[in-house]
Amino acid sequence: MIGAMATPGAARRPSRAAGGAIALVLAILVSGCSDAYTADEKAEAEVPAESKYLLVSAAPAVAPVMEELVTAYQAENPLASLIVVPENPAAADGFVSGREPAVWVAATADQQPFADSERVAVPPATFGSDELLTITPKGNPDGIDSLDVFAKGRKPGPTALCVEEVPCGSDARAMLREMGIDPVPEYTTKTGDALRAAVSAGSIAAGIVYRTDLVQPIDDIDVLTDLDTGDAGQVDYSILAFSDNPQVEDFVEWVTTSTTARDLLVGRGLLSPPAAP
Repeated sequence: MIGAMATPGAARRPSRAAGGAIALVLAILVSGCSDAYTADEKAEAEVPAESKYLLVSAAPAVAPVMEELVTAYQAENPLASLIVVPENPAAADGFVSGREPAVWVAATADQQPFADSERVAVPPATFGSDELLTITPKGNPDGIDSLDVFAKGRKPGPTALCVEEVPCGSDARAMLREMGIDPVPEYTTKTGDALRAAVSAGSIAAGIVYRTDLVQPIDDIDVLTDLDTGDAGQVDYSILAFSDNPQVEDFVEWVTTSTTARDLLVGRGLLSPPAAP
């Protein structure tokens, strides 16, 4: 933070008249700005003094892309006041009424209890999806052909999962357990990127990451697309609003319909590229 430095003999404060002139100039400049809202909507959308921003609560798996989306949206709508914050741990048990974020972005399944709630101003809208994938070094040298390799004692080679504290770790374990497999990996990594790098280096026979961890082309790994995980490895993401603020409603519509948002989501692997004409 840059603070003002007091200097002996500094210029005197502007007079009240000068201050009024400055305020008038600023008011004229501000009134000349245009944005996506009408004057009435701007008045309704004003953020209370105690809360400078309208909060967008995002689950860890989608927080990075939501920050990109908010930045892009505000570039197009300079008067919007949105900021991404970590998902409230209480979300799974239900937000406390009156203390919900303006926007909540999370797995569709997590939002289901709120789908018909009177507290929801804009119902959940799916905007992207992800899936868990099993990867091996190029050529699958250990011949991995089943998810059983992640169970204890079924090891043609060392396996790895993300730590349980991050989505790619907790979700991979949940998927395996749903398929009747008790996961016991030899190694864990803190991120999907780190796991991908270990497999790419050939030190891990198999690992499980999200599709979004494989956005960049990687020539030295294989994705075992023939391993059937059914719906267990799939996750859809939705956006809903607890606030009927015009900024919020406009942002939700922008995320789900705009070309800019689609391009960002495709780039992050949360949407498939449009089909070629």
